[in-house]
Amino acid sequence: MRSTKLRALVLGLGALLALVLAACGSSSTSSQSASATASKFAPPTAPPSSAQKGGTLTVLTAGDVDYIDPGAAYYQFTYMIDNAVNRTLVNWPPDDTTTPKPDLATAEPDVSSDGKTVTFHIRPGIKYSPPLGGGAGWNKPVVAADFKYAIERTLIPGVPNGYQSLYFNDLVGYPQAITAAKKDPTKAPNISGIETPNDTTLVLHLTQASSLGLIQALSLPAGSPVPEGYAAQFDSQNPSTYGEHQIDTGPYHISSYKPGTEIALDRNPNWDPSTDARPAYLDKIVFQEGFSDTASAGKKILTGSDMVNGDFSPEPQTLKLGATQYPNQLTLTPSGGNRFVAFNTTKPPFNDINVRKAVIAASDREALRATRGGPLIGDVATHFLPPGMAGFDEAGGVAGPQGSQYDFVQNPTGDMAVATKYMKAAGFSSGQCEQNCDITMVGDNSPPGSDTAQVVKSQLAKLGFNVTFHPVDHDIMYTKFCSSPANEPNVCPNVGWIKDFNDGQGMIDIPFNGSSINPENNSNWPQLNNTAINDALNKAKLITDPQQRAQEYGQIDDMITAQAPAIPWVWDNQGNISSKDVAVVINQFDANTDVSYTSLTK
Repeated sequence: MRSTKLRALVLGLGALLALVLAACGSSSTSSQSASATASKFAPPTAPPSSAQKGGTLTVLTAGDVDYIDPGAAYYQFTYMIDNAVNRTLVNWPPDDTTTPKPDLATAEPDVSSDGKTVTFHIRPGIKYSPPLGGGAGWNKPVVAADFKYAIERTLIPGVPNGYQSLYFNDLVGYPQAITAAKKDPTKAPNISGIETPNDTTLVLHLTQASSLGLIQALSLPAGSPVPEGYAAQFDSQNPSTYGEHQIDTGPYHISSYKPGTEIALDRNPNWDPSTDARPAYLDKIVFQEGFSDTASAGKKILTGSDMVNGDFSPEPQTLKLGATQYPNQLTLTPSGGNRFVAFNTTKPPFNDINVRKAVIAASDREALRATRGGPLIGDVATHFLPPGMAGFDEAGGVAGPQGSQYDFVQNPTGDMAVATKYMKAAGFSSGQCEQNCDITMVGDNSPPGSDTAQVVKSQLAKLGFNVTFHPVDHDIMYTKFCSSPANEPNVCPNVGWIKDFNDGQGMIDIPFNGSSINPENNSNWPQLNNTAINDALNKAKLITDPQQRAQEYGQIDDMITAQAPAIPWVWDNQGNISSKDVAVVINQFDANTDVSYTSLTK
């Protein structure tokens, strides 16, 4: 497959070069040709038959993980680590984005006819790794009770989980558990609807038929087992220190963690390959942090050995370099996500829907897309559900929702006449901000995110806003500012959402449901809390008919777009680069390098 792909690239290099050059600054390339070009860099989703064992892979990153604790982890880059060190009841093979496959579960779960009871059967004899930081480990095998505790600990303040309030809230006894956690925040509460009749059986009882989302959510890092007898001592602190002492079940374990500097994964000596589909070729994976000059880091990867990118996407010049000189070292993967500029809808000026619409109308989204590579990285977004997801076509497809109520989002290069109309509707007679025009923005301090932020700043200035921009590391932007409602600025220009699972619920429920607003690790960055949208989302998750479900989520997507909570500007193809001697495998679920399947060729 590799040699066939390479021949196709060589034969089409002239045309490809023209498209790549256009992608790095021109907006003239059509969506069709951009998609065709991106397909030339299709991601390998299986290792080559000649894959070799051994060696150390180095992953270059600009920043750090959000949370090292799997119970709190909610960042695409963090998943790159979690997917190598954790095992969940169900997980995502590199080539499958439809439904997760059994991992620590022996088979697909049994679901009752009313959709309210889910039963998993657990693989026996799975062992835990040595602990991060050294010391005494846990010499007991994984049992069903470890999954029960893993879910329950996400309710305590010390483990600021970003999704339990929507995916686990239908468990019987959840409200009582929330109350118990508030009364004693040092102890994970009992959720009565989670039963473990024996060591290999986990039964989940729901108050309504929301099993579809629950099962898929258990593929997320918080679904990995955590033994109470080991972790409770660390969870009694706020924040929990379990992440600094965690034990793992995957083919690798975190052997050292120096925040902001390095994360090292070694082979898990207690991992049994006969129980796991992952080949785990590499002996060691080292995540080297602090590469804020992502252009230099990208060139280092392309011209060096044993390296891949981590938390940063290649900026435009690196994409151009990879596509024209190192074509077999670049992959473009539809992320199943989007990028958007989030407005804080809870305080002026963006608590006024007309101001939000005006800013979107004035925004040149093609200029925003150019900061990350232009048409090569994907279509300009007109709403939030991405291509390939059920509900995308129902929400208007690439063109987006139509009608006069959506005029503010219909011109990808901006429409100042429409923007002026909405500014006047907000009370600014001149069509520009006239008072209280100072706004704050927190975004990335390195390209391409910092370039995007600067474009957003200039576009806001066109409407008279005075923007104070605070550039910080990408992980800090999330954990300290944009994902912390108490510290959230007016604008977060560098946020985006990749699906929790391949369904409307996993795409738009967390970012736009008022019920998901959390004091920490909050991913509803606009803090949108619209009763009609909340009600529609809470009802849609109960629909089991695929066609009806797609229709409903498409309609909800239209409702969200009409509220103008953010500027949707690209449904992106995730760019990944590797050194020449890396047989990279990309996991299509999260669009990252899957280090459990990747190998070195020398």
